[in-house]
This record gives sequence, C-alpha cells and structure tokens, in this order.
Amino acid sequence: MMTQIPLEKRSSDMSNKKLRDSGLVPTILYGPHFQPSKQMTVTRNALKSVLEHSREIFEVTVDRKKYFVKLSEMQTDPVGHNPIHLSLCELPKGSKIELKVPIQVEGDPSTTNPGATILMIHDYVTMKGDMKELPESIHVDVSKLQPGANIKIKDLNYQGAAKILDSSDEVLLICQTPHVQKIESQKGGEDLLSDSSLEETLR
Repeated sequence: MMTQIPLEKRSSDMSNKKLRDSGLVPTILYGPHFQPSKQMTVTRNALKSVLEHSREIFEVTVDRKKYFVKLSEMQTDPVGHNPIHLSLCELPKGSKIELKVPIQVEGDPSTTNPGATILMIHDYVTMKGDMKELPESIHVDVSKLQPGANIKIKDLNYQGAAKILDSSDEVLLICQTPHVQKIESQKGGEDLLSDSSLEETLR
C-alpha cells in the first residue's frame, strides 16, 4: 500500500504565515488533473510521519478520488529545517517510474548462531514499473542465514511485475560473527580485528 499524504483544501483567507503558525504546511498540487494547480495543506505532524516512510512517491485523495504524486520540491526553514512548503506533481496512471524500494529484514540469525549479526551493504533496490506494480518494500528472512553467507539481489524472493534495475550479483547484506584474530609482530603480540572474511564474503 502506497504511503498517503492527508491533504486538506486550503482556506482562502489564511496567509502562508498564519497557516504555518497553526501547524499547517502550504502545499501546491499540480498535474494533468489539476489545471490550474490546487492550493492544499497538510499538518506538520502528519507530514513528519509520512516522510519517515517515504520521500519519493505518495498517494493523495482529492474530491474522493485517489492520485499518485511525486514530491517535486520541499522548502524548509533555515533554522529548524522543518518543512514550510510542498510541491506535489501528479503521476499519470500507467506511467512507468523508477523508485528506490527499501529492504525489510526479518528474523534473527543469532537464535541459531550465537553472536551472528547482519551487516547491511544496501538497504534498498532500484525498481521500475507502474505505480500499482511497485511494492512498498521487499522482505528478506535472515533467521536461517549462516555466518559468512550473504544475500544478493538474485536471491530475493520477489515475484512481482516491476523490474529490479540493479545488478543481480549486487550483495545486499552479510551474516557475520565478530571475532578477533591474534597477530604476532616483532614488537610483541597485538590483537587486531580481521577484515579478510568480509572481503571474501563480498565476492
């Protein structure tokens, strides 16, 4: 399900300053179905929650109809860096777009391999497809992953219609067990963290 921005129609008798003082962010919505553009608002708290899930493509409801939109511009104040104005561009239905889809890790390898941890190399994949085809995230089960093993893009259990644009051999994550290797030097023993296994796993 696409992340939604809860837009409301803007009151014509309120200035941008009054809107911001009341906790609202002025928003312009434009596109094929919005000529001329529509003046809208979204609460600052709702926008903050929305941006925690996505920063690219959203869904909005206007006059009981749903539209896909892209965040084309977001202005922020120079001090607190809080949003003070949004520009949303409608995406026509059926258009193919590129989107960064996050990887959601599930499970814990340390339950069967004490000390095992997951090292994320890439936490998203770049995909292309129709808005209805693009998943909100791709889930990866790491509960049975053994130390030294990795998961590449080609290992993902994704059966959707959207296309993954990244190389199928791209490593997304590695299962590793922290360990210290003893190395003797001419000046005495010295404990160093070994990175050789990490380099080997990335191959």
